[in-house]
Amino acid sequence: MTYLRDLEQQLGAVHRGPIVSGEVLSGPDTIAVVDPATEDVITEIAAGDVDTAPAAVGAA
Repeated sequence: MTYLRDLEQQLGAVHRGPIVSGEVLSGPDTIAVVDPATEDVITEIAAGDVDTAPAAVGAA
């Protein structure tokens, strides 16, 4: 299990959510969608992939 606060530290991330079913964390290299109930990572998206990131987040 990946805890939200640990993921924030690893990515140097900030909260960008909630969106759909999870919280979105954005770091310099990765955007991660985290289930707020379990704090598990639902999906991760390369931060540079801006064209597909919104579609992938919506699908989570």
